[in-house]
Amino acid sequence: MAPTISVITTVYNKEKTVSDCISSILTQNYQDFEMIIVNDGSTDRSAARIANFLDNDRIKTFQTNHSGHSRAKNSGARVATGEIFYFIDADCIAESACLSNLKFLFDQSDLGCIGGEVRAINENHLLPKAIEIWENPPPQPPGANVAYRREVFEKAGGFDEQMQFGEDVDLYWRVAKLGFKCSIEPTVRVRVLHPQTIPDFLRQRFRWGIGYAQLMERHPEKIWEEQELSFRFFSLAILSCLLLLIDLRLVIVFVALDLVIVVRYVFLGRRLARDRGAPNFWWVLAVIKLLDAVAYYLGYYYWRLLKPFRGRRAQLHSDPIGNPLPDIIREH
Repeated sequence: MAPTISVITTVYNKEKTVSDCISSILTQNYQDFEMIIVNDGSTDRSAARIANFLDNDRIKTFQTNHSGHSRAKNSGARVATGEIFYFIDADCIAESACLSNLKFLFDQSDLGCIGGEVRAINENHLLPKAIEIWENPPPQPPGANVAYRREVFEKAGGFDEQMQFGEDVDLYWRVAKLGFKCSIEPTVRVRVLHPQTIPDFLRQRFRWGIGYAQLMERHPEKIWEEQELSFRFFSLAILSCLLLLIDLRLVIVFVALDLVIVVRYVFLGRRLARDRGAPNFWWVLAVIKLLDAVAYYLGYYYWRLLKPFRGRRAQLHSDPIGNPLPDIIREH
């Protein structure tokens, strides 16, 4: 008899966290599940970590050539047999009631998609704690912790395999456009190591900026107004530097624009801190929101400016859910 829930985890160079992720699923207080692990061409010791769990008959593992999040997730979905597809990232640790809460919530509603919260394992550090305060509750189901009914996932066509980043938000928006209801549920909670340093945070948000550019190509009506306003300010500040070629005294324009940007993020940080009930974190939230917007800006225009030079990618998304994938090697 097929399990109710198929837990799908894709792994790419997560040797430090994948064991904890798998263990957190195997120790759930709800046991009617299978766990499908797609090792997406990892070059570290992830495969060895996964191999330690192969004696558990709930585990199915597959090795693929490295092809990115979307294709790896779809690969797992194609072999899943459950009624519910639960996607959890390999660097996440699920709280013990995640699966039972998912089952209850789907049984008691007509929801097509349920997203949970992503909390910080390293919340004793300032930056991870600030990220946790900012991003909970999430504005849309996070790709690291989200579940779909099988029929909803298949009707939406799965993840867009042409997307490098942002595939989780794209799928959620397509599901919503089809008329299915989605919800964020705080009882479905995982923990993850958030970036602890500014460089790591900027690298993460730069990738997310690339994802935002790809999302706007597909869903221009979903524009994030706060982000777009930041983009305009940053562009004006950059262009104002050209005024220095005319007269160095016009540096005041650049300074004034920078001051407006800083004041704006102080205001946004204070408002967010108030809304989240963490007034002492306003200055940290202001700083990371500003850095987030800068990294998004750079990632967005990196993608847009390089677009004419990128070769035409294969139309991978045209392969429907359920078709065999010859590059998947079953290990267990």
